[in-house]
Amino acid sequence: MKKFKRLITMTLAAVMAVSTVGIAAFAKETVTYDNGITMTIYDEGEYDKTIPRTVDMTFSQKLTATLSYLRSLETSSYIMTLSSDETEIDVLFDNAPSTMLYNTMYDVTNDTYVIDDQGPYHYGKAVTYSGLTKGHKYKLGYRTTGATISVSGTVNSY
Repeated sequence: MKKFKRLITMTLAAVMAVSTVGIAAFAKETVTYDNGITMTIYDEGEYDKTIPRTVDMTFSQKLTATLSYLRSLETSSYIMTLSSDETEIDVLFDNAPSTMLYNTMYDVTNDTYVIDDQGPYHYGKAVTYSGLTKGHKYKLGYRTTGATISVSGTVNSY
């Protein structure tokens, strides 16, 4: 009986340890840049945020080999503004991009590139950028490796 209890206890401890690992442990790819910003790319079914979210922007545009910033369909703005308690931007694609992409993130508040033409990466259904500065304004851009593709989706801040 002691062995059985011990086995149950060990199993429950293992399950609890795995459940606390979080979403990032199951991510397809995680890149941490020198400035502390982390980009995490998720495949279909891997991104599962359960916290309530408000859509900050929807986008639908063509991407080419020339850098193009995501543009809000609602306001025509390229700028995402983080509130005083937000440090993350999530991009949820309606469909995963069909080609590899380079990414750029421009901090409008500081007039600097925090990610400057990095890649190419194979993007899945979602990508998160965390470790951003609270209250700053950002522009998020992408370019393809050569092909022209259409992308659409939403951008959220947390």
